[in-house]
Amino acid sequence: MKLFTLATLAGLAWSESVKYASVQRRRSLRAQVDAEIDQYQDDLIPSVAIALKASWAKFEIPSMVPESVMSRMDSPGEKAVDLSPLFGYACWCFFGNVNSQYGRGPPLDGTDAVCQKLVLCYRCIIVDAENSNEDCDPYTQTFDATVIVSGIGGGLNNITTGCMSNNNNNCAWMTCSCTMTLTDNLINLAFDPNDNYNNDYKHENGFDYALDCPQQGKSQDRQCCGHYPTRRTYDRHAERACCHEKSIYNPLRHQCCEDGSHIGLGNRCP
Repeated sequence: MKLFTLATLAGLAWSESVKYASVQRRRSLRAQVDAEIDQYQDDLIPSVAIALKASWAKFEIPSMVPESVMSRMDSPGEKAVDLSPLFGYACWCFFGNVNSQYGRGPPLDGTDAVCQKLVLCYRCIIVDAENSNEDCDPYTQTFDATVIVSGIGGGLNNITTGCMSNNNNNCAWMTCSCTMTLTDNLINLAFDPNDNYNNDYKHENGFDYALDCPQQGKSQDRQCCGHYPTRRTYDRHAERACCHEKSIYNPLRHQCCEDGSHIGLGNRCP
C-alpha cells in the first residue's frame, strides 16, 4: 500500500484546484482585469482606486491559475477576478464608502482580515495626524505609486520606502503604504487556490452587517502602536500601552523590554 506524506497530499490538492494558463491566456486575463479595474475607478474611494491600479500593474500572473478564475474568464458577464468585495463584504470591507466608522468585530475570513488591517491602518493615520495637529483623510487622499510599480515593491518595508520616495507629505505616504498593502494582498488572495472567499458574506447577497458583526465598546483614548503599514489602534489606559512601537502590553502584568517585547513583571528582559 502506497503511503502519502502530508506534503504529497497538499501537492495533489493544489494541482486539482489550478490550471495551466498559457502566455496568451495570461495576456487575455490581464486585459480583462484591466478593464474591470477601469470600470471600478469612479466608484472606489480615491486611495483604493489608485492603489488597485498600481498593484495590478506590478502583479505577475502565475502560470498556474485557480480554476475558478479560468472558469469566470470564459463565462460571458463574469469577471475573471472578482473585486466586488471592496464595495461591501463581511465586517470590514467598505471601500466604495468614505464612512470611516464602518468596520467592527473579528474578521470572518482572509479577505475580511485584509480589509480590517487597512481600516485600522487608516484609523491610525487619522489619530497620528490629529496628534500632530495636521489634517489627513486617508479615504480621500491621493498619492503617487510610480516608484512602487516600477520595481521597488515586494515586502512591507519596500512598499513603505517606495511610498515615501514619491510622496513628500506624511498624509500621502502613509495612505500609500496602508492602501498598497491592502490591494497587493487582495490580488494575491484572488490567485490563491486555498482562499476561502465566501459569496454569502457579500452585502449585496444579504449579509447583515448590523446583525453579524458585533458592536465593540467605544474607545476612550485611541492611540496607535507599530510602524506603517502594520500600525494599529488600541485604547490607551492603565492596562494598555505600546512598547517601543513593537507590541501592545498590560503594564500592570508585564514590563516593556528594549527590543519591543514584553515579559512578566519580575522577570529579566532578553
